[in-house]
Amino acid sequence: MAFVHSDAWVLVAAVYARKPADRPALVAAGDYVNNAVLTTGELEGGLRRLTAAGYLREEAGGFVLGPAGAAVETAIATGGRGIGRAWDVRRAMTLAEAELGVTERVSQWGSNTACGSPPQTSRR
Repeated sequence: MAFVHSDAWVLVAAVYARKPADRPALVAAGDYVNNAVLTTGELEGGLRRLTAAGYLREEAGGFVLGPAGAAVETAIATGGRGIGRAWDVRRAMTLAEAELGVTERVSQWGSNTACGSPPQTSRR
């Protein structure tokens, strides 16, 4: 199954949203994770692909991590500083992208960048 960058975004949002997370909770967590709002297509497509692949499962009116998603959560939580801190979000996204095999992302400005190499911004 081919995953896209927004699938990693949805997966990390599910990790940060806790469980079970309904669609509004996933959108809110996604905003925290990526400082942007998931589109309906990104959310629904991601939920469909991640559920089919066992990363998520539907439960109690929301989504919880499936076995594969729980493994990603463990990798995020044990790989350094732990979960829930703002500076860990970039690392969480990189881990999720690697797990899903995502090699290219589309930035919020529309240009493609290799995963792990976000656009550079100048600091003044």
